[in-house]
Amino acid sequence: MCKQYLLFVLFVIPFFLFAQKKKKDLYDIQHISGIIIDANIDDWENKLYNLKSDVWSYAVASDKTKIYAAVIIKDKKLMDEAIRNGILFNISYSDKKMDGARIIYPKFNLEKLENSIADDPEEGRTIVQEELLQSTKGYYVAGFDKVRDGLLARNNQYGIKALCKIDESGSLVYECEIPLHLIKFKTSTIVAQLAVNTLYFSRQKMSAGMRSSGYHTRGISKPTLKNPYTENTDVWFSGIIK
Repeated sequence: MCKQYLLFVLFVIPFFLFAQKKKKDLYDIQHISGIIIDANIDDWENKLYNLKSDVWSYAVASDKTKIYAAVIIKDKKLMDEAIRNGILFNISYSDKKMDGARIIYPKFNLEKLENSIADDPEEGRTIVQEELLQSTKGYYVAGFDKVRDGLLARNNQYGIKALCKIDESGSLVYECEIPLHLIKFKTSTIVAQLAVNTLYFSRQKMSAGMRSSGYHTRGISKPTLKNPYTENTDVWFSGIIK
Protein backbone atom coordinates (compact mmCIF):
# COMPACT_ATOMS: atom_id res chain seq x y z
CA MET A 1 0.00 0.00 0.00
CA CYS A 2 2.82 2.37 0.95
CA LYS A 3 4.62 1.56 -2.27
CA GLN A 4 1.51 2.32 -4.32
CA TYR A 5 1.01 5.61 -2.47
CA LEU A 6 4.64 6.59 -3.08
CA LEU A 7 4.33 5.84 -6.78
CA PHE A 8 1.14 7.89 -6.92
CA VAL A 9 2.83 10.87 -5.26
CA LEU A 10 5.86 10.65 -7.53
CA PHE A 11 3.56 10.51 -10.55
CA VAL A 12 1.28 13.40 -9.53
CA ILE A 13 3.76 15.94 -8.14
CA PRO A 14 5.47 16.74 -11.49
CA PHE A 15 2.09 17.50 -13.08
CA PHE A 16 1.10 19.64 -10.09
CA LEU A 17 4.35 21.62 -10.26
CA PHE A 18 3.96 22.06 -14.01
CA ALA A 19 0.41 23.37 -13.54
CA GLN A 20 1.59 25.79 -10.85
CA LYS A 21 4.39 27.06 -13.08
CA LYS A 22 2.05 27.43 -16.04
CA LYS A 23 -0.43 29.38 -13.92
CA LYS A 24 2.27 31.82 -12.79
CA ASP A 25 3.18 32.53 -16.42
CA LEU A 26 -0.06 34.50 -16.75
CA TYR A 27 -0.63 37.67 -14.75
CA ASP A 28 -4.15 38.95 -14.06
CA ILE A 29 -5.84 41.58 -16.19
CA GLN A 30 -6.99 43.76 -13.32
CA HIS A 31 -10.15 45.84 -13.04
CA ILE A 32 -9.16 49.46 -12.44
CA SER A 33 -11.24 52.54 -13.23
CA GLY A 34 -10.32 56.19 -13.58
CA ILE A 35 -7.05 55.66 -15.46
CA ILE A 36 -5.79 58.76 -17.25
CA ILE A 37 -3.13 58.41 -19.95
CA ASP A 38 -0.50 60.87 -18.76
CA ALA A 39 2.52 58.58 -18.14
CA ASN A 40 1.93 58.94 -14.41
CA ILE A 41 1.07 55.64 -12.76
CA ASP A 42 -0.41 57.07 -9.54
CA ASP A 43 -3.91 56.10 -10.68
CA TRP A 44 -2.78 52.44 -10.89
CA GLU A 45 -2.57 52.45 -7.07
CA ASN A 46 0.70 50.46 -6.93
CA LYS A 47 -0.94 47.55 -8.77
CA LEU A 48 1.90 47.05 -11.22
CA TYR A 49 3.55 43.65 -11.09
CA ASN A 50 7.29 43.30 -10.39
CA LEU A 51 7.47 46.74 -8.75
CA LYS A 52 10.66 45.97 -6.81
CA SER A 53 12.54 44.95 -9.95
CA ASP A 54 15.53 46.95 -11.19
CA VAL A 55 14.61 45.98 -14.77
CA TRP A 56 10.92 46.73 -15.41
CA SER A 57 7.39 46.63 -13.99
CA TYR A 58 4.09 46.14 -15.84
CA ALA A 59 0.31 45.79 -15.65
CA VAL A 60 -2.77 45.42 -17.85
CA ALA A 61 -6.23 46.52 -16.70
CA SER A 62 -9.77 46.89 -18.01
CA ASP A 63 -12.86 48.86 -16.99
CA LYS A 64 -15.23 46.92 -19.30
CA THR A 65 -15.09 49.62 -22.01
CA LYS A 66 -11.34 50.02 -22.49
CA ILE A 67 -8.17 48.03 -21.95
CA TYR A 68 -5.09 49.70 -20.49
CA ALA A 69 -1.39 48.96 -20.14
CA ALA A 70 1.33 50.45 -17.96
CA VAL A 71 5.09 49.89 -17.95
CA ILE A 72 7.99 51.30 -15.93
CA ILE A 73 11.50 50.60 -17.26
CA LYS A 74 14.45 51.21 -14.93
CA ASP A 75 17.25 49.35 -16.73
CA LYS A 76 19.08 51.85 -18.97
CA LYS A 77 19.90 49.37 -21.74
CA LEU A 78 16.31 48.14 -21.83
CA MET A 79 15.13 51.75 -21.91
CA ASP A 80 17.34 52.37 -24.94
CA GLU A 81 15.82 49.35 -26.71
CA ALA A 82 12.30 50.50 -25.83
CA ILE A 83 12.93 53.92 -27.36
CA ARG A 84 14.73 52.45 -30.37
CA ASN A 85 12.15 49.79 -31.23
CA GLY A 86 9.05 50.47 -29.11
CA ILE A 87 6.90 48.72 -26.55
CA LEU A 88 4.46 46.16 -27.94
CA PHE A 89 0.94 45.86 -26.51
CA ASN A 90 -0.66 42.82 -28.14
CA ILE A 91 -4.28 41.91 -27.33
CA SER A 92 -5.24 38.43 -28.49
CA TYR A 93 -8.77 37.83 -29.78
CA SER A 94 -9.16 34.85 -27.43
CA ASP A 95 -7.47 33.03 -24.57
CA LYS A 96 -4.73 31.75 -26.90
CA LYS A 97 -1.27 33.34 -26.96
CA MET A 98 -1.43 34.68 -30.50
CA ASP A 99 -1.04 37.95 -32.37
CA GLY A 100 -4.20 40.05 -32.23
CA ALA A 101 -4.76 43.80 -32.10
CA ARG A 102 -1.31 45.33 -31.72
CA ILE A 103 0.17 48.73 -31.01
CA ILE A 104 3.88 49.58 -30.97
CA TYR A 105 4.96 52.85 -29.41
CA PRO A 106 7.33 54.70 -29.51
CA LYS A 107 9.06 54.06 -32.84
CA PHE A 108 11.68 56.37 -34.32
CA ASN A 109 14.54 56.89 -36.72
CA LEU A 110 17.34 57.03 -34.17
CA GLU A 111 20.31 58.42 -36.10
CA LYS A 112 20.10 61.57 -34.00
CA LEU A 113 20.04 59.57 -30.77
CA GLU A 114 23.06 57.47 -31.74
CA ASN A 115 25.14 60.53 -32.74
CA SER A 116 24.32 62.33 -29.51
CA ILE A 117 25.08 59.30 -27.34
CA ALA A 118 28.46 58.94 -29.07
CA ASP A 119 29.31 62.56 -28.13
CA ASP A 120 28.14 62.30 -24.50
CA PRO A 121 26.83 58.86 -23.46
CA GLU A 122 24.91 59.97 -20.36
CA GLU A 123 23.74 63.53 -20.99
CA GLY A 124 23.23 62.88 -24.71
CA ARG A 125 21.01 59.87 -24.03
CA THR A 126 18.72 61.75 -21.64
CA ILE A 127 18.36 64.91 -23.74
CA VAL A 128 17.69 63.17 -27.03
CA GLN A 129 15.37 60.57 -25.50
CA GLU A 130 13.20 63.35 -24.12
CA GLU A 131 13.24 65.18 -27.46
CA LEU A 132 12.23 62.01 -29.30
CA LEU A 133 9.42 61.18 -26.89
CA GLN A 134 8.00 64.68 -27.27
CA SER A 135 8.29 64.72 -31.05
CA THR A 136 6.68 61.39 -31.93
CA LYS A 137 3.50 61.86 -33.93
CA GLY A 138 1.86 58.46 -33.93
CA TYR A 139 1.73 54.75 -33.26
CA TYR A 140 2.18 51.63 -35.37
CA VAL A 141 -1.06 49.62 -35.20
CA ALA A 142 -2.29 46.35 -36.74
CA GLY A 143 -5.14 43.88 -36.29
CA PHE A 144 -7.86 46.31 -35.18
CA ASP A 145 -11.41 46.38 -36.51
CA LYS A 146 -12.08 49.40 -38.78
CA VAL A 147 -8.60 50.82 -38.11
CA ARG A 148 -6.16 50.62 -41.00
CA ASP A 149 -2.86 48.87 -40.33
CA GLY A 150 0.12 51.20 -40.28
CA LEU A 151 0.97 54.53 -38.69
CA LEU A 152 -1.88 56.08 -36.69
CA ALA A 153 -1.78 59.72 -35.59
CA ARG A 154 -1.61 60.45 -31.87
CA ASN A 155 -4.72 62.60 -32.21
CA ASN A 156 -7.06 60.07 -33.83
CA GLN A 157 -10.83 59.55 -33.91
CA TYR A 158 -10.65 56.01 -32.55
CA GLY A 159 -9.65 56.83 -28.98
CA ILE A 160 -6.34 54.92 -29.14
CA LYS A 161 -3.82 56.64 -26.87
CA ALA A 162 -0.27 55.95 -25.71
CA LEU A 163 2.30 58.08 -23.97
CA CYS A 164 5.90 57.70 -22.76
CA LYS A 165 7.84 59.99 -20.45
CA ILE A 166 11.08 59.91 -18.51
CA ASP A 167 10.22 60.58 -14.87
CA GLU A 168 12.23 62.35 -12.17
CA SER A 169 14.06 59.15 -11.23
CA GLY A 170 15.21 58.62 -14.83
CA SER A 171 12.86 55.70 -15.49
CA LEU A 172 10.78 55.39 -18.65
CA VAL A 173 7.04 55.37 -17.90
CA TYR A 174 4.56 54.12 -20.51
CA GLU A 175 0.75 54.07 -20.56
CA CYS A 176 -1.69 52.96 -23.26
CA GLU A 177 -5.49 52.98 -23.66
CA ILE A 178 -7.55 51.13 -26.28
CA PRO A 179 -11.37 51.05 -26.59
CA LEU A 180 -12.58 47.44 -26.54
CA HIS A 181 -15.09 47.98 -29.35
CA LEU A 182 -12.18 48.32 -31.78
CA ILE A 183 -11.31 44.63 -31.32
CA LYS A 184 -13.33 41.63 -32.51
CA PHE A 185 -13.00 39.24 -29.58
CA LYS A 186 -13.89 35.57 -29.98
CA THR A 187 -14.13 34.86 -26.24
CA SER A 188 -14.85 36.89 -23.10
CA THR A 189 -11.67 35.63 -21.45
CA ILE A 190 -8.63 36.84 -23.36
CA VAL A 191 -4.88 37.10 -23.03
CA ALA A 192 -2.73 40.15 -23.69
CA GLN A 193 1.00 40.64 -24.04
CA LEU A 194 3.38 43.43 -23.05
CA ALA A 195 6.88 43.29 -24.51
CA VAL A 196 9.83 45.56 -25.01
CA ASN A 197 10.70 45.07 -28.66
CA THR A 198 14.31 44.08 -27.98
CA LEU A 199 16.64 42.46 -30.49
CA TYR A 200 16.35 39.22 -28.54
CA PHE A 201 12.53 39.36 -28.58
CA SER A 202 12.46 40.13 -32.32
CA ARG A 203 14.76 37.18 -33.10
CA GLN A 204 12.68 34.83 -30.94
CA LYS A 205 9.48 35.96 -32.68
CA MET A 206 11.06 35.54 -36.11
CA SER A 207 12.22 32.04 -35.20
CA ALA A 208 8.75 31.09 -33.94
CA GLY A 209 7.18 32.44 -37.14
CA MET A 210 9.53 30.40 -39.30
CA ARG A 211 8.76 27.22 -37.35
CA SER A 212 4.98 27.74 -37.50
CA SER A 213 5.12 28.38 -41.26
CA GLY A 214 7.02 25.13 -41.82
CA TYR A 215 10.14 26.90 -43.05
CA HIS A 216 13.12 24.51 -42.80
CA THR A 217 16.50 25.84 -41.68
CA ARG A 218 18.47 22.59 -41.77
CA GLY A 219 22.04 23.22 -42.84
CA ILE A 220 21.75 26.97 -42.33
CA SER A 221 24.09 28.38 -39.69
CA LYS A 222 22.12 30.52 -37.22
CA PRO A 223 23.81 32.86 -34.71
CA THR A 224 22.87 32.11 -31.12
CA LEU A 225 21.38 34.98 -29.14
CA LYS A 226 20.80 34.94 -25.40
CA ASN A 227 18.54 37.22 -23.43
CA PRO A 228 20.92 39.93 -22.15
CA TYR A 229 18.59 40.81 -19.28
CA THR A 230 18.09 39.05 -15.96
CA GLU A 231 14.32 38.88 -16.57
CA ASN A 232 12.01 38.11 -19.47
CA THR A 233 11.19 41.25 -21.39
CA ASP A 234 7.80 39.99 -22.53
CA VAL A 235 4.91 38.96 -20.27
CA TRP A 236 1.35 37.70 -20.74
CA PHE A 237 -1.87 38.54 -18.89
CA SER A 238 -5.25 36.83 -18.73
CA GLY A 239 -8.71 37.95 -17.66
CA ILE A 240 -12.36 38.59 -18.47
CA ILE A 241 -12.73 41.88 -20.30
CA LYS A 242 -16.48 41.92 -21.06
